[in-house]
Amino acid sequence: MADLNGRIRRLEARTPKRRPHLVSEDTRRAVEAIVAARHDGTIRHGEPLNEEALTAFLIGRGVSRESAPAYVAFIARRWPGGSDG
Repeated sequence: MADLNGRIRRLEARTPKRRPHLVSEDTRRAVEAIVAARHDGTIRHGEPLNEEALTAFLIGRGVSRESAPAYVAFIARRWPGGSDG
């Protein structure tokens, strides 16, 4: 048993130390909702982004009312078709 513990310690010492990347539950929901919006046709590349509809879609998928507009604004900055807002 002591030999096994020594092996584990040596392996842990060799592995690179990484910080855990924490993603908020709200962000996870927003990303999943944006992917779903693209798949079901709510938003389409090359077409103007309907900010109000996307915000409502995100809220309907469980994203908080406070943060949904921020996620939409982030997407709208780089949206290939521009936005309606």
